[in-house]
Amino acid sequence: MNVGLISLGCDKNRVDSEKVLYYLKENGYDIITDLMDADALIINTCAFVDRAKEESVSIILEALEIQKEKNLKIVIIGCLAQRYFDTLKNEFPTASIVCLDRYESIPIILQSDFPDFLSCKEKNLKYKNNSFDIVNIGRISTTLSHIGYLKIADGCDNFCSYCAIPFIRGRYRSIPLDVLINEAKFLKNNGVKELMIIAQDTTKYGFDLYHNYGLLELLKELTKIDFWKIRILYAYPELVDEKLINFISENDKMAKYIDMPIQHINDDLLISMNRKASKHEIIEKINKIKKINRDIAIRSSFIVGYPGESKSQFVELFEFIEKGLIDHVGIFKYSREEGTKAYDLKPQILEKIKSERYEALYQVQHRNVISKNREFIGARRQVIIDYFDEDVNCYVGRFEQSCFEVDNIVYIDKKDKKIESGDILDVVIYDAELDFYASFVE
Repeated sequence: MNVGLISLGCDKNRVDSEKVLYYLKENGYDIITDLMDADALIINTCAFVDRAKEESVSIILEALEIQKEKNLKIVIIGCLAQRYFDTLKNEFPTASIVCLDRYESIPIILQSDFPDFLSCKEKNLKYKNNSFDIVNIGRISTTLSHIGYLKIADGCDNFCSYCAIPFIRGRYRSIPLDVLINEAKFLKNNGVKELMIIAQDTTKYGFDLYHNYGLLELLKELTKIDFWKIRILYAYPELVDEKLINFISENDKMAKYIDMPIQHINDDLLISMNRKASKHEIIEKINKIKKINRDIAIRSSFIVGYPGESKSQFVELFEFIEKGLIDHVGIFKYSREEGTKAYDLKPQILEKIKSERYEALYQVQHRNVISKNREFIGARRQVIIDYFDEDVNCYVGRFEQSCFEVDNIVYIDKKDKKIESGDILDVVIYDAELDFYASFVE
């Protein structure tokens, strides 16, 4: 049977998709990329915000249209399947719906002549450790072969007021350290050079298993493996301590980069969001990172249009972004999610105002990035090559201070000698805007 898969949403979802593909291949299925040749299509859905839910439903509807023309088995997995199991079962009766903890049953479903609907049998089963994550460390890459994501935990205990993840993915569950080391070695042996550490909150790693925050210990073990760089994503500011910052600064295997979601800077809104760090603590943490090593790039995300966000509170956020303390900024318009505390908060902000605030933050960060980038003109830097872009006839790479797919890139002039994805080379920057333009060092 030919099986195709569409993976939507975050990189944590991507890891699940890669494990499902490997599991199916080990069970004798042929994995294909041309979906029109598929006998079965697995759709790994996202339900984080409205736009993600709409995209997931749109893909499902497209697949159902194909199903009308040919015998196509459709299997819906992921967060949408978990959160809206009964609704999907009723709306899409010709598709199979599988909840997060039942992925090992997918081969059985693929062989069935009828749709199966597999949800949690026990009310609290979704809050237990998912054996699929622990047993199946193999992966089929769905990204560039030199990049690999290591999901170190699932679920979340933070219960931010705007976020439904704890109600979808359950409570925080760390994956045992020895399993992660074996999975990292598997990725390294399959060509991964840049390892991305991901979880809903990476800084809480290990507390549920070992009664102690264990991210630093995990990193110490991972840096014994011969990766080019290890990158930390989703590290919550209250648990980014001096020991972790120093380790990132001093260890050559660690990318000089940390993704630290902040979401806002006004103290009243931070409290309403159930965030644990205050404005003073956030700024103090940023200053500490830059004092220890100014080359550590900080990425963060911010929400505009959270319920009750006044004009003055937005201006406070705008002025904070304007200072340029954050190197890479992601901006999101608040999405009203049922079941969350913020869903019933008033007043809800008009979509027009959200869009205006989004644009204002985008523009100020746009100016910040260009101003900072131009300071590097003439500098010699190391890049990792991601791919060759035929449209612009340039190689595309990144400095270690930029994360794949979300941060700025480096366009590098074509050379006669053969250069491969994953090569690590030196360049000289000759121009910069939002992205960099460089030539290879002879």
